Amino acid sequence: MTAMTTPAPATDLLYVVQTGPVDRKATPSQYFAAMPTTTFIEGGNIVFGTTTGTQIGAAVGQKLAFHGSTPVIQRAGAAQAAVATTGSTSVAPFGYTTAAQADALVTLVNELRAALVEKGILKGSA
Repeated sequence: MTAMTTPAPATDLLYVVQTGPVDRKATPSQYFAAMPTTTFIEGGNIVFGTTTGTQIGAAVGQKLAFHGSTPVIQRAGAAQAAVATTGSTSVAPFGYTTAAQADALVTLVNELRAALVEKGILKGSA
């Protein structure tokens, strides 16, 4: 039995076509759990509630990717540590209290870039 055999109306964001018996007691999340790919119609939006909120990837070990990149777990490491802020200077090391502070900012920016490239949010290079 097929849950829906006709194309979805233009106003529908998502429709599910299930082959095999339809379990009328199944919840929507049970249907989606078995689906490797979900296709949304052109111009559709995903709308979430405003009370509790929604997570995509509920644990750091769950893999996620964007734009066809390889799914990876959440990155973690010392390079992600916040850089201490101190007074800026107008002499060497120009704008930073120490060269170490300037180096830490470069390290942090590079780590942010690497995380965005890894997830597929940023291309990284031409």
